[in-house]
Amino acid sequence: MSEPTGKLSYETRDDALSKPFVVELDGERLRVTWEGLPPVERPLAEVVLVRLAFDPTRAETNRFELSLELRSGERFRWFNRRYVGVLDFEDRSEAFAELARRLCAEVRRANPGCRFVGGASPLRFLINVLCVAFFGLVFVAALAWFLFAGFLWGIALKLLLALFLGPVAYRWLRRNWPREFDPLAIPAELLPG
Repeated sequence: MSEPTGKLSYETRDDALSKPFVVELDGERLRVTWEGLPPVERPLAEVVLVRLAFDPTRAETNRFELSLELRSGERFRWFNRRYVGVLDFEDRSEAFAELARRLCAEVRRANPGCRFVGGASPLRFLINVLCVAFFGLVFVAALAWFLFAGFLWGIALKLLLALFLGPVAYRWLRRNWPREFDPLAIPAELLPG
């Protein structure tokens, strides 16, 4: 991989209540500037953890997150989309992936001891697995009850629900398996694409 050169900027906005902001990488520094506020600037050597995760919501089924933790405990995070309006998000996946690759490479160079983690935290992953298992059992019990009670419409409704939610749960679990990754070879499932 060639050495990244020049400044890289990424503009985004999280939601209706937050101000738009710009993330800039320039050499060995990270600068975040919120609209109307002075910039926050930190050296990349202070980054101790970089996390990439698949983080969908009902409204944003292809949302990815990039988060940083600094030695001081300070945290930064941003997503691969920009809030435009109610349930309206601009997809910024290409620029987000470029930022993630560049940031990982530059943080690795500035702080070789930094951890690069993919997926959910182990506790969050475990809670989600337990929730999927619990609701899977409830789903099977409801199907059995509808079958024995003769409610065919209930069975059809539950099967439609499984056809919709099953792949979403599988996709989240597959992409968010907690693991460390090589910052110069980011796994494809941790970036939008």
